[in-house]
Amino acid sequence: MKGYKTTKVMDAFWLTDRSDDSESDGALWWFLDGPAWTDETLALLDACAARLTYFGRAESITELARISDTNTDAPAPNCTLTTQRKQGAVPVLSLAPEATLTDALRSTDSPELANGDLPPGACWRYAQRPPLPKNQPMRKPEKQRPPVQWMQFALGSRIPIYEKSAVTLTQRFRGAAAKCLLLAATDGNMDDWKKAPPEMKELGATLTGKDADGKPLIGHRHAVFFLHFEGNEATRLCAWSVDGFTHAEQISMLHASEREVSLTYKKSSWTAKLIPLDGLVPPPPEIPQEGTQHWKSMTPYVPPRHVFDRRGKVKAGESIVEQINEELVGRGFPTAEVETEEGSSRWVKVHQPSRTREGATNDDKRGYTVHITFSEPIKGPVFLGHSCHFGLGLFIPCEQT
Repeated sequence: MKGYKTTKVMDAFWLTDRSDDSESDGALWWFLDGPAWTDETLALLDACAARLTYFGRAESITELARISDTNTDAPAPNCTLTTQRKQGAVPVLSLAPEATLTDALRSTDSPELANGDLPPGACWRYAQRPPLPKNQPMRKPEKQRPPVQWMQFALGSRIPIYEKSAVTLTQRFRGAAAKCLLLAATDGNMDDWKKAPPEMKELGATLTGKDADGKPLIGHRHAVFFLHFEGNEATRLCAWSVDGFTHAEQISMLHASEREVSLTYKKSSWTAKLIPLDGLVPPPPEIPQEGTQHWKSMTPYVPPRHVFDRRGKVKAGESIVEQINEELVGRGFPTAEVETEEGSSRWVKVHQPSRTREGATNDDKRGYTVHITFSEPIKGPVFLGHSCHFGLGLFIPCEQT
């Protein structure tokens, strides 16, 4: 049986792109200098170029033509061959001036090449490598995302994420997403919303919770960030917006999720990793798809105002039931029966806006487990009380008690 022959001959090729208008800078140039170019040799070169239809192993269609040195479009050579080797230069096997046509047509199975590294008619020359162009990968046009009311991120951490870390995690993620949005909108030139112009503040109102004048939004139109718990541990971070998140807002949250979020102080090694979940993952129970009458607070409800006076007695008109009913009316919910679960009072961390962080602050408040029964089924989500946009006072449907 006959096997494949390993004979090799010179087989260089150059593959370039061609634009739609057939005008392309991608080409291979040979600069042929010297006194040996006579009218007869130039005519021979032109005849060879006219008969060349493809070039190299790729057998790509090729156009080859001789251009005189009077043509101003010819580029400058990117390297030259020298007889002396300098630092950084690479060796190039070249034809010697005394080479013959027979030398140029030799193949690797020629007896003259079998026992040597330098073929007859060849010599070593040296070239300095031209600098490599900067690698700029082609960017595909970003597909516009349709508005969505909720987004979800799976949570991963070396330690369990409990209720006490809810507000810390959500407010830091919200802050990171808002910063990403501002950086993208200003081409990386601004990262402080306080310095942003009014039209830019209006763009970020859903994430920052402030209008063009820097004042808190009214009517709870900004985004809600909360943790979904399974048992006592958080497994997801979710975001919900009544008006839906725009393309830019979705991208900013995806970028924010690329960095781990600290669960305690900012440089702590106890962090949470966020992994985006696609639309195939169903929404958590906090975003019910059907209406229900009976709701229970999954995270502690914290009254927005003090319930007790200095004597430890309930203030007139400030009981938990009265504050919840007042908020329900302001939200446009139907009438409801409110009941606080006995013995559920506990201390929780709440969100503190930057305007209230000067001097001594207290971000520990009393939270409660609350049951609400509406006069008719509602769809929700239902979030009430202090820090309700950061995961507290979040209700889920439940069975009638």
